[in-house]
Amino acid sequence: MAWLYSAALFFLLLASYAHYKTSRSIGEQPLPGTAVHSIYSWLGGGLSTISIVSLLGWGFFAFAWWMPLASLFGGWFAASLAYGIIPIGATYVIAGFPVGAVLGVITVIVVG
Repeated sequence: MAWLYSAALFFLLLASYAHYKTSRSIGEQPLPGTAVHSIYSWLGGGLSTISIVSLLGWGFFAFAWWMPLASLFGGWFAASLAYGIIPIGATYVIAGFPVGAVLGVITVIVVG
């Protein structure tokens, strides 16, 4: 189930990284004041970071000590590579967080 853990961490990292990159560009983020912008801000700004830290902490108890670190750095590299190849900005935040969150919940339930 390490692959499921790595995939969950990757999607959460992708959402967080895309929020970090697009929040500094006015043209890449959703229009302020809209519902999409609120969802973008909540998912990318706070919830993805909290989810990454909690899933990383849980991974140290569920797997070998090196697995969360390898997933973190591998996911970080893959997320930056994916954003560099296909820079679709806020779409990564809005689509990546729910996928990562669902995979993270499934991982916690299955691995225990």
